[in-house]
Amino acid sequence: MTSDPAMDEQFFNGPMVTRAGIRFYAGAPLLTKEGYALGTLCVMDRLPRELPAGHKDALLTLAHLVAAQLEVRRGTRASSGSVDGKPSRIEGTVARPNSCQI
Repeated sequence: MTSDPAMDEQFFNGPMVTRAGIRFYAGAPLLTKEGYALGTLCVMDRLPRELPAGHKDALLTLAHLVAAQLEVRRGTRASSGSVDGKPSRIEGTVARPNSCQI
């Protein structure tokens, strides 16, 4: 989490800050049971702000639920070949070190 990405050396020069004007970012990793990173569930705003502790917990819980749903969907597709006739996007997911923090 960063209360103002424009003041954070990791983000200040990124396009979400310089082009989109993002001034608040909080993210929680979407991880499989095996620890593979699928992506990040995040919230952003154009105003700097702090995320209350209860909201941090809620974001982590939501990220866990989203990852679980993706796992269920992957399992459904694997058992039937596909849910909608299209190949699954997450089947080719590559594990990467996750640098997302709350």
